[in-house]
Amino acid sequence: MDYFFEDENKITFLIWSDRPNFDTSAFDIHYQWTQLKGLTWDFKGDVFTERSITDQQPLQMPSPEDYPVEVVGISPNNEWQLLQVSEAPEAYQGFWLVNQETVTHIIPYVPASINWQWSDDSEMLWLVHPLYDSSGESYATQRLVVNLTGTDAPQTIFNSWDTDMSPNLFSSGSPNHYQVVFSPAHKIVLSYKYIDVDEALLNQPLTVYSLDVSQNPPQQIEAFEVTPPFFIDWSDTLQDFVIIELTETGGEIYTLDRSFVYKIPIEIIKQMPNLWGVYGQGRTDAMVAAYLDAGLIGIGISPDLHHVVLMMRSEAWAFSCGE
Repeated sequence: MDYFFEDENKITFLIWSDRPNFDTSAFDIHYQWTQLKGLTWDFKGDVFTERSITDQQPLQMPSPEDYPVEVVGISPNNEWQLLQVSEAPEAYQGFWLVNQETVTHIIPYVPASINWQWSDDSEMLWLVHPLYDSSGESYATQRLVVNLTGTDAPQTIFNSWDTDMSPNLFSSGSPNHYQVVFSPAHKIVLSYKYIDVDEALLNQPLTVYSLDVSQNPPQQIEAFEVTPPFFIDWSDTLQDFVIIELTETGGEIYTLDRSFVYKIPIEIIKQMPNLWGVYGQGRTDAMVAAYLDAGLIGIGISPDLHHVVLMMRSEAWAFSCGE
């Protein structure tokens, strides 16, 4: 779901896992049996250890009964919490946003995946989760902007599913599926088309749009072009967006103004078989572009800038950086 560095050589992943010993007989569960847990990787010693998410107790309880409640997210100023309730009657299941004064049922079920980021000033919550039909099948991804300030807080000021933007740069459905990356420092997002397995996409740059999500609807700030295959992430270390771009000579990681650059030789990239292809064989350039876009989920840069961790859905690779 997320990641952060404990120190220069340790990175913690927040991951959704199956809930152990989950009793489904007491309640009708909607929809997933998931639990958020922390897993810290010491990539110098190649050791994994479990880590608690937080030791905070809920600021308020969502229900009058004593059902299990998990604190899964805390705003930077410690005034807001995101709570998950799985084992309870249907009216209480899902995700709750609470502070000392309010309790808001922000998602009335437990989705298969959910991602969120607080703005650095704790005034905004960026929330992404799937929508389901009555059968429990997911049909779209919803992206929300929640305002955490003022007397009406929390208030959803943008909902990507209900927007009438044209084109909808937050769309998650075919044929116009966009990848969207949030900046907690600047309250903006970068949006670009999901790269499918299409050789034609490699012959022309893709447009990346920058939008201000503190307004409703979000307002476009600028647009620029990047040549596939590439992937964009937000770096807490650099406080900037970072792009990894693959070429025939290797991977290059850079900030938007190219003031900071890493280079990973192609010989090292080819050692990542799930990214480049099994033993470097049998994968076209278009497939690499599509897999980079779909498979890569994070670019971690360590606090002292000496390590890069590339994260995929089922594995992570750590790199030591020279001069």
